[in-house]
Amino acid sequence: MTTKIVIVLAAALPAPTAANTAALLALSIGAKHPEIIGEDIPDADGNIHRGISGVPVPVLTTPQRELAALAASAQDLGLDVVDFTSTAARARTYDGYTAAMAATPTTDLDYRGLAIIGDKKVVTSLTGALPLLR
Repeated sequence: MTTKIVIVLAAALPAPTAANTAALLALSIGAKHPEIIGEDIPDADGNIHRGISGVPVPVLTTPQRELAALAASAQDLGLDVVDFTSTAARARTYDGYTAAMAATPTTDLDYRGLAIIGDKKVVTSLTGALPLLR
């Protein structure tokens, strides 16, 4: 299986919020899928540079109202989904986030972005028509 990763952000997010959301999703992807991170490599002077992903990660957009359905569809297709919600963004501590999520039904979650990871053909079939973040 060839793995594909995409990050899908709510189209109306301001640039700083979009950048922060993408960064947080990328951290979670790397933690959950360490196999996508290459080895540390030296430059010509012997300085070490941390491994990066050998898998491209396009950042796409869709209207915010479509993110919940996209997450559900991805999960139904057996893809791995990492989400970032307004609940997470408002939390000041991880304990606060945990408590707020425990009190929020899935249908009430306000998604800001998703990372979708899985079989390249399946991810492409689901997200191939979405535009790149500009």
